[in-house]
Amino acid sequence: MIDKIDTDLLLRTALDVGENLLRNGADIRRVEDSLTRICRTYKVEHVEIFCVASLLQVSVRMPDGTYLQEMRSIKSTGNNLARLEALNDISRKICKHELTLEDAEIKIQEVDTLDPYKAVYYYIAAALGATAFCIFFGGTWRDSLCALIAALPITLFDRHALLKANQMARVILEATIGGITVLITSLLGLAQNVDLISIGVLMLLTPGMVFGNAIQDFLNSDMLAGFSKFVQAILISIMIAIGIGTAYIIMRRYGV
Repeated sequence: MIDKIDTDLLLRTALDVGENLLRNGADIRRVEDSLTRICRTYKVEHVEIFCVASLLQVSVRMPDGTYLQEMRSIKSTGNNLARLEALNDISRKICKHELTLEDAEIKIQEVDTLDPYKAVYYYIAAALGATAFCIFFGGTWRDSLCALIAALPITLFDRHALLKANQMARVILEATIGGITVLITSLLGLAQNVDLISIGVLMLLTPGMVFGNAIQDFLNSDMLAGFSKFVQAILISIMIAIGIGTAYIIMRRYGV
């Protein structure tokens, strides 16, 4: 049996793990399972978890009757598999008592700054992704070169934008930047199929993982979480359309 202060620490650490899992792209079932296992490791008599894309709430009851509840509001989410792997490792070590709660809090803070790849790799991956999608949809080698060029400013903006908390605004601006870059390549005579280039570039912004997690939540009977992610995926798709439409409107005055 652990005392009141340790119970506070347990709940705080569990929520830190869950919050970071959600922020980095984990599905709802994974978050609930990780937090339940952490709490059970410390002899929690009963644990209840309520989790959606923007909210995490955990209630625990200890054997001595102590009852605590805490919630976190998730301001922004993304996809970072390296951080997810590190968080999963932390939760496993907590469950195996290889890591104390105090040390776990330090490790969780370190995860927030984890960036396993050099910046150049992000640009290479984005360029190859846009190029491959352009070719997949029927673009020529000139079109794929234009897609490669357009992917670079999108990645630059995504990595350095100050709009991390406002995902919708960021998606609109990134789609606009990508669309303008594609149209500039057409204005310069490099592009042959602007539509195919645009599709290839905008695939970088498509919320495929969000939509996939939504379907998985539906299959796991997490209807509320699945619906919220499904709506998020639809909204992101609409923002992409608004962004590319804005680019065409801006560049129309130049006769593109």
